Amino acid sequence: MAHIRQRLIQPLFKKVIGFSPIVGLLGHRQVGKTTFLESNISNYVTFDSFKTITKAREDSEGFIESFKGKQVAIDECQYVASLFPALKEFVRKNKKPGQFILSGSVRFTSKKSIRESLTGRILNLELLPMSVSELRNRELPTTALSLLTTRSAEKYCLGNQKYISDCLKLKPYVEQYATHGGLPGVCFVRDPALRNSKIKDQLTSIIDRDLRLIYETKVPYIQIFEFLRYLASNEGHPLNYSKIERVCKISEEVQKNLIFALESVFVLRQIPVEGRSTHPLLYFEDQAEMNFLSDSNLSQLQINEGILFRNIRLQFSYTAGQEVRYFHYLTRGGARVPLAIQSKEGTVGMLCIESDLPNKSEKQIAASFLKNYADSMVVFISSRSRHFEPVDNRSLIAPIELFL
Repeated sequence: MAHIRQRLIQPLFKKVIGFSPIVGLLGHRQVGKTTFLESNISNYVTFDSFKTITKAREDSEGFIESFKGKQVAIDECQYVASLFPALKEFVRKNKKPGQFILSGSVRFTSKKSIRESLTGRILNLELLPMSVSELRNRELPTTALSLLTTRSAEKYCLGNQKYISDCLKLKPYVEQYATHGGLPGVCFVRDPALRNSKIKDQLTSIIDRDLRLIYETKVPYIQIFEFLRYLASNEGHPLNYSKIERVCKISEEVQKNLIFALESVFVLRQIPVEGRSTHPLLYFEDQAEMNFLSDSNLSQLQINEGILFRNIRLQFSYTAGQEVRYFHYLTRGGARVPLAIQSKEGTVGMLCIESDLPNKSEKQIAASFLKNYADSMVVFISSRSRHFEPVDNRSLIAPIELFL
């Protein structure tokens, strides 16, 4: 089919099922988990089937035993809590790797019963919404990965000149991604009205079904929906719980519980803030959902920052052994680096700029960041620029396409 894409998680998936008896493949609704599993695992069952879910609930041990000697993928398994103790006992006796691939749209670690049953027995992978490169059937970029180990901006630019020319070919597709996002169930729908209808139906299922598995709240759907709209309109800015309470009529405690639940069902992601004491900020998992909820009422700078975060994660999530943390740098003086990535090798600050070259204020922000983090680099990123060159030995200018 024309909309099928080779998922960039596949090499990592193949590696992981080679040494863990249970593998979790988790992610947002409509992110492509079912298509991926049906393409890679010959035995596939889903708890969206009434007959299958009834059988599993009535006799979880027998259900698991029926797959002995086979490799099986079980989709939407979060709906059968009794399955997990049965799995725990089965793999205690049968340790062969790659026996069960458990798929779900709820983060397993958010449910105590699942977490306690599978601790030490499962390796979880997250299938992220598709990036620009994935939509264009390109290889996984490595630019952010390599920047973490770079100590010279000049050498980095000299060594990647050939690669940059290829990346710039993505420019026409970035605008399409900005409106369509990366969820296969949504992004290939050309008609805007139909696309928005699918997003609304999807959010309804998440709020009324998945979210309430994590947090048994009495907050009605429409109030949670308006809460999401407020969060989307303020994406990339630290949370102000008091203001949200005034606008959305939801207490701070309930806000935090809702955010935990929404993160557990892969709608959004919290990012800590460093530089001064403040609340975290949020990015939505999918570009199209964020657009729908915010009514596309964001500045181009906000849009670029969100696109950068949603795309750059694949480089780390799909590479074995890459442990990184993301944070937002914000000082009392107003210096702001929207996305920073840190590993044991180093730290990279990503500073989106409106023009094609950094101005004096933006260079001062970079200097503040570099002063606070040893072995760090800063990249000035623009959607308008074709420049790829050093500013000084610890900072450089690059077009956004280099990271998508």
